[in-house]
Parts: sequence; C-alpha cells; structure tokens
Amino acid sequence: MFWFAVGIFYLLILLALSKAVRHKLDAVSNLLLCLVASGAFFILGECFFRTRHYLVRKIPPFAVLENYSGGTKNANNTNRQLFTGLGWQGKEIRGDKNSPRKKMLVVGDSFTDGMGLAEDALYYSHLAKSLNTELFVYAAKGYSSLQEYLAIDHMLEIVKPDLILLQVCSNDLINNYYPLEKQSHSQRFPMKRPYLESGQIVYRFAGRFETLHLKLGQHSRFFHFLSSKLDHLSLRLHQLQNHPGIEKRIAQEGKSLPQFREAIAVTEQIVELIKKRVSKTPIIAFIADTPRVERIAFRQIFSKHKIGFVESAAVEVEKLKQLGEVVTIADGTHWNARGHLVISNTLESELRNAIN
Repeated sequence: MFWFAVGIFYLLILLALSKAVRHKLDAVSNLLLCLVASGAFFILGECFFRTRHYLVRKIPPFAVLENYSGGTKNANNTNRQLFTGLGWQGKEIRGDKNSPRKKMLVVGDSFTDGMGLAEDALYYSHLAKSLNTELFVYAAKGYSSLQEYLAIDHMLEIVKPDLILLQVCSNDLINNYYPLEKQSHSQRFPMKRPYLESGQIVYRFAGRFETLHLKLGQHSRFFHFLSSKLDHLSLRLHQLQNHPGIEKRIAQEGKSLPQFREAIAVTEQIVELIKKRVSKTPIIAFIADTPRVERIAFRQIFSKHKIGFVESAAVEVEKLKQLGEVVTIADGTHWNARGHLVISNTLESELRNAIN
C-alpha cells in the first residue's frame, strides 16, 4: 500500500511535468524535474536494498520490515517469533549437538563477535580446545543484556548445553535502558533494539528522528539505511568534538544518578529472566572491560542471582595494556589475538570447575 501510494504520487508529478513543459513554465519544470530525479534515485536505492535483503537475509522483497525485526511480546512468552526479533542478526556457531563431548554455549557482544579476527584466535575457540567441549556461540556487535537473553533463549532451543558463558560489558547498563542510551554519544547503537519496559519487550530506536525511523523505515529499506547512517555520523561528530555524554556523569555520580539506578534495576530484571530461562544449567558471566562503577553494579546483580561472575580476565588484560603490551586492536578497546589468549587462560580454571 505504501509503495502504491508513492507510485501514484510520482505519476501525478509526471502528469504535472508534462503539462508544465507544454506551457513552457521553466521554473516549475525545473522543480518537477528535480523531484522526479530524486524519486528515481530513491526508488533505485529501494530496489537495491530490497534485492540485497532477499539475497543475503532471505527477507521477501515486499515484506514489511517490522515482521523481520520484532514487535512487542511478553518477556516470559515461550512462543518463538522470528529470531531477528533480536534487533539485528548476530554471528552463530553451531557445533554438533549429538557429540558425546560436553557442550558449551557462549553468548556476548562485539568482544565475542571478534571484530574480524580469525575464529581460531578467539577466546572461546581456545576454551573449547582446552576444555574439550563442543562449541556453540551467538554474538553480535552492540548487543545489550536483553539481546543476549534472547540469544540464549534461541540457542537453548537448539542445544542443551552443559555450561553457558555470558560475556557482558560496562556499556550494557546504558544499552539496557532507553533513556540512558538516548543520551549516549559513544554507546548508542544506530539501529532499533529491544528494551525491557514494565515486563514487556518493546522495540525502540535510540537515535535521532525515532518516529520517522520506526514508521517510514518499516516501509522503506533505503530510508532505514539512510537514517541509521545519519545517526551514526551524528555520533561520530560528537565523539570527534569530545562532547561529554552520559558516560561521564555515570563515572562521576554512579548510583546517585537516578537514571543509572533505573538502568541497574532493569538490568537486574533481565538477569533474573536469564537465570529463570537457563534453569539448572550452570552459567558463568564475565565482564570484558574494567570501568569501576559498572563493574561493581554487575558484581552485585550477578551475586544476587547466584551467577558466577569473573572480573579477573578483564583486569589481567588491562594490567598488560598498562605495562605497554599490545593486547587490543587499533580501536584500543577490543582484544587482539594476544588479548583473547589472555582472556581464555584466565577463564579456563573457572570454567573447568563449573563444567566438571
């Protein structure tokens, strides 16, 4: 219906243009020519992205994008929707679920995604080898704790693991709470993601022009792409200009900041959902970075829900970094192959005890 209306609109423009040409109305003709050219460019872009989505993501060309990126559902609903309800697709590794070896499921964000490093260099590959386990992984750049919960929910339908390893990051506390992510200049992800609000999973876009992005972006793949990229550009400009975001206030004020307390409360609800979903399956969480305020918050949350929490891996990487050893890639944050090895070596003893 949306594209039928667009077609009618441009048909009317073409009719008006032909009339304007006949009457030699140069100013009107030029304006209408610009509109037609812009429309042609937009339609070509739309065709490109619809074709690409079909070939790469198997999304039918005339499907409403909303049906492939979530809607609203109860957090405790066990009926599976399309897995792209996560917000965006992650990297999935499926081992042999019939293997006699014990099975380990690893879920995380960009640190677990690997940022383009070879698979055999990543920490979970080292762990799977040293612990002699069958490996299952789901990870994606920018994932929040809620998205990791949904990933666990999905993967538990595929495999019954003997151990779950959950990788978290300090920025999860921002990404878990829409009002905080909206204010962030460094941790805001320029795509629609799920948030837990009053026990419901709702989908929001924390960037600029949220209403346009959610409404028009569902009908126009090209507009969805443009609005995401414009928001990403806006974030980069703020970063280059060193504009202080909410992160600085969190570091300075900690729990005295009301919105940060709300973010902690929401994160605790998500961890409770994770604990309930995994039931008696052993689960260990570890944090990938070392900001003190967020680390303490996670420590308290996981302790309350009796989930093992490892801080030493990130601390060890940070120590080596301070000593001048190169343990990260060019961005100075995500681990390189050496950093992944350090993480694996530090986690191994904790996981060995849990899986045995």
